[in-house]
Amino acid sequence: MQLLTWLTVIYLVVLVVALAVSLIAIFIYLWKIGSALAAVERALVQTETNTAPLQEHIEA
Repeated sequence: MQLLTWLTVIYLVVLVVALAVSLIAIFIYLWKIGSALAAVERALVQTETNTAPLQEHIEA
């Protein structure tokens, strides 16, 4: 019975560590995606600012 208890505890520790590693990896990738989307947003705002003077030259 003692062996089964130790095997269960070891399995639980491995499972918790694997879950923690996967959640940390997901967090890192979400952080990178958020940074990339922020860069895209800044570029779009800059593009809108740069093309604003063209509005009066474009006929709808």
